Amino acid sequence: MASFTIFGRAHGGSMSARAMSATPAAGPGDSRSTALAASSASTASGPERLARRDVRVVLLVALVLLMCAVDLIVTLNYLNTAGFNEANPLARWIMQFNCGWILAGWKLLLTTITCGLLCFTRRHLSGEIGAWVCLGVMLWLMARWHTYSDSAHSTVEFRYGVEHANVEFVRFDE
Repeated sequence: MASFTIFGRAHGGSMSARAMSATPAAGPGDSRSTALAASSASTASGPERLARRDVRVVLLVALVLLMCAVDLIVTLNYLNTAGFNEANPLARWIMQFNCGWILAGWKLLLTTITCGLLCFTRRHLSGEIGAWVCLGVMLWLMARWHTYSDSAHSTVEFRYGVEHANVEFVRFDE
């Protein structure tokens, strides 16, 4: 059983060395060489796909980091001014300490762990899927902030939170 190399990858073949040497080489005008060149140009080999996945995951993680920074800035802005209804009970618990540094540290810790895991698994499909999911969640969160900022002071929910000290309503004391 002979082995041969195509595009830098070793393959085991069932052809004998004598049969392989008897096979004529494809010339420039041969349809086999044209088809092989076309197929190799359109499909990337394993290492090339892996390199592209690395780049995609790193870019996705960079976008997630950017949106996490925007989320922190907007969160602190609303906590220090008007307040808002926080649906996440863990975040609400952190905000009860009335300290922007604690909130920023908590968000930084969670973001570092998440992005670190995504970067660690960037060569695997699961890492890329996780990065896309994180990007989707952050895009959803950015859309929620946009909607909230457009209508925060006029909504019944906001006025109810201020007037009745709703459990979900959070604001840093001055």
